[in-house]
Amino acid sequence: MTPKYFYDKIKQLTSRLANAETRLPAGKIKVKFNPTNTITAGSYALINVSVPGAVLGDGVVVTYPSDDGDPITANATTGGSNGEVNVWVRNIHATDSKTLSGDWYVHVIK
Repeated sequence: MTPKYFYDKIKQLTSRLANAETRLPAGKIKVKFNPTNTITAGSYALINVSVPGAVLGDGVVVTYPSDDGDPITANATTGGSNGEVNVWVRNIHATDSKTLSGDWYVHVIK
């Protein structure tokens, strides 16, 4: 596998993620937030996002900007009370810290 193969795969996945919002069903709530947390290698960060209208049991998706080779994973769940979403972010890089940036979005699907 050549570097071009990986580059092409990353471009393909980036394109799919860019279209994720259009594939979400009607009845969704979308909230933008801009985290600035710094996460050490191998660690997690919990980001609480206020999402008016979100209730326990709603489906939740988080989308975030990704630089080529960005060593993070993220997922979201409804929080412990209505209007709260927990976004969990993990730095999967072996040695380097990662500072989050850019426009992140929480999508709540009713």
